[in-house]
Formats: sequence, C-alpha cells, structure tokens
Amino acid sequence: MSLGFTNILQLMLVFQSGVFGAFLITQGRGKKTSNSLLASFLFVLAIHMGFNLHFELNLNWGLPDVTNSFGFLYGPLLYLYISSLIYKETQLNKGDVIHLLPWLIILLVSLFVSIPTWLTGVCIIISIISYLAFSLFKIQYFQRVIKNTESRFSAIAMVWMQRFIYGLFIIVIIDAIHSAMLINSMVMENIFYALLIGALLFFVTSLVFNGLRQPEIFLGLTLEDEAISKAAQERYSGSKTQEDEIVKIGNQIELFFQNERPYQNPELNIQNLADQLGHSARLISEVINRHFGQNFSEYVNGHRIEEAKALIQSADSKTTILEILYAVGFNSKSSFYTSFKQHTGVTPSDYKKR
Repeated sequence: MSLGFTNILQLMLVFQSGVFGAFLITQGRGKKTSNSLLASFLFVLAIHMGFNLHFELNLNWGLPDVTNSFGFLYGPLLYLYISSLIYKETQLNKGDVIHLLPWLIILLVSLFVSIPTWLTGVCIIISIISYLAFSLFKIQYFQRVIKNTESRFSAIAMVWMQRFIYGLFIIVIIDAIHSAMLINSMVMENIFYALLIGALLFFVTSLVFNGLRQPEIFLGLTLEDEAISKAAQERYSGSKTQEDEIVKIGNQIELFFQNERPYQNPELNIQNLADQLGHSARLISEVINRHFGQNFSEYVNGHRIEEAKALIQSADSKTTILEILYAVGFNSKSSFYTSFKQHTGVTPSDYKKR
C-alpha cells in the first residue's frame, strides 16, 4: 500500500476534522447546540473521507460502500448550525429529522442496490446548493433584524459565514468538475481531487476558528426582535402612536443621547435603551424609524461617529485612532472604519490629517 499526495491530504483532513469535532463537543464556551452541530458536520466529513480513503487504497476491511450517502448530510447540518447561531432559543426538535431523510433513504438503498454514481452526484449537488441558498437567505434576514435591534451590527452580522458559504459554492463547483472527470476517466482528475481536498482543509480550519470567535455576549434573536424588525419593515403602517407623541419621545431620546451618551456602551441594544428610557423596545424602534428616518444601528453609530470626529479634532498627537474608537463605543477597528467612511466619506486617518 502506497500513499500518494492526495491520500496524505485526505489523512490530514480526517485527523483535523476528528480533532476539531472532539474539541468542539468538549468546549465550554459558546452555544452547546451550535458546537454540537458543527462537530457533527466535522465528524461526518472525517468519516466520509475515511471511507473514500478505504476504497481508494483497496483496503479489505469489509466496509459497505455507503460513501455516496454522506453528501446528503452536509447541507442540512450547515443550515441547522447557522440557525442555531442566529436564534437565542435553539433546540433541535422532531421536525428537524426531515432534513436527514434523504441521507437515510440513500443509505438504506445503497446497502442493497448499486446506485449510479452520476445520479447520486447530481442529487447531492442540488441538495447542497439548495441548503446553501437557504442559509444565505437566513443570514440576510438576520442582518435585517439586528439593524433594528443591535448597535454592534458589524461585530455580529455573521459576514464571515456569508463568505464561507460563497467558498462552499466554489468547492461544490470543483467537486462537480472532478466528478465529471472521474466518470469520463479524464487525465486532470487527480489534480482537481487534490485541489478539492486542499480547499476542504482550509475551509474546516477557518470555519472552526471563526465559529469560536462569534461574540458570546450576543445570544441570538428573540421573538421580540423579529416583531420589532417586521414592524420597521412595514413602516409601522398599523401603528396607533400619534405624531406628537413620536416627536416628544424622539426629543427625549436625542436629549438622552446628548447628555448620557449611552452609545459609549459597545453592547447597547434597543432593549437596554428602552429600559433606561422607560418605554417599550417596540415604541423606541418606531420613534427612531419615524422621527429620525434611521434604524437603530444607524442612529447609534451616527452618534458614535459624531463624537469620534470631535475627539479626532481635539486630540493631541499621542492619541491613537484605536483609543478613540473604544471611547465612543465601537469594539472593533473594522466596524469603526466602515461606519466612519459611510458617514464622512473618508477614513479616520484621512480625517485626522485634515
């Protein structure tokens, strides 16, 4: 038995996925359900690559050829993982079993009947692409909601997950090309297979690293968050709040921001603000949208940027941009630079030079 370069990459992927999966299920930080789902994704990948390696090296261990069934697990597990990150109360229920039915059916059938490789390959690609699309829609919905309820949009917007979904689309395309080459016995097949395994190695490392960096302080969306966002999207068309009350509360909010500067708290959200002002979160959201013409994130970050501009203008040469961004309530350099440029058209460094 001789191992080729691709086989070594496969062994690395099996080992890496298994170790990361074991690490996640014993991890104390983060959501337990999210960690378990991501660990399940990694274990499936490790087992899948292990089966592939077994058959490619012609090892006679008596394992059934069920490798085609594993492809039907990746999409559902990734989709459920993303859902668990997005919502505060995430518990798997009986209805989620339906996501596993295609895998179970193919698994049972493949034990008794030989299914054409091209047929399962096409079905797997359709399954994964569908789940990736559903995942993207869910993340975009999540981003619309937190703009109306959280001030730390950039820090918790799961942009990293969007990028990985786009990366997975590329991996699926590489896999489809490799499968077509394998069926037609084309010369370049080994190169594309090595490229596929290498891409998966990078994907697994990045996914675990970024998944563990997800802010722990943010536990996820609640039903109240969704209700606030839905009302904002509908422009409060059914609201009974009178215009004079909107103006009155709007002035109260603005005065509170000028005097108390609540935006300096990086974890400020709409519920925190509502508690401090003695109103409901839904009413505060309505006032900010109707009176100021902004969502919650825009309104809070607008105040942060105005104070940052004043601090930059009055700061001495020893004061750094990093000190200023923390002072006004931002908790990351990237989100501060993005917001600053959106409001002023220039970067903080350029503004300081002027």
